[in-house]
Amino acid sequence: MPTITLDDTNRITIPSELLDRLGLKAGSRLNVERDGEGRLVLTPLPEPPAPAPAPPSLHESIDRKNLETSIQFVKGAGPKLAEALAKKGLATVDDLLYLLPNR
Repeated sequence: MPTITLDDTNRITIPSELLDRLGLKAGSRLNVERDGEGRLVLTPLPEPPAPAPAPPSLHESIDRKNLETSIQFVKGAGPKLAEALAKKGLATVDDLLYLLPNR
């Protein structure tokens, strides 16, 4: 019979074989209640939701927006150059960054 122990910091230690039988894993959170006969009933609590990813910083957003600028608005370029590059599949500043020379 597995033994559940209580340490000096009031933490309960449950043997791994008992955790497996209960369908729990290490670190699981449990609710403890007494039933009508005085026995303790352990009920698993739902896992807390994962934290939402942090929104991008202002500088990252501005940088991203600048990279999505159309080529025709880049100084020295215009609608004609933008049209010629669009035929090659290049529409934004970000596209131009990955355009590597052939030679």
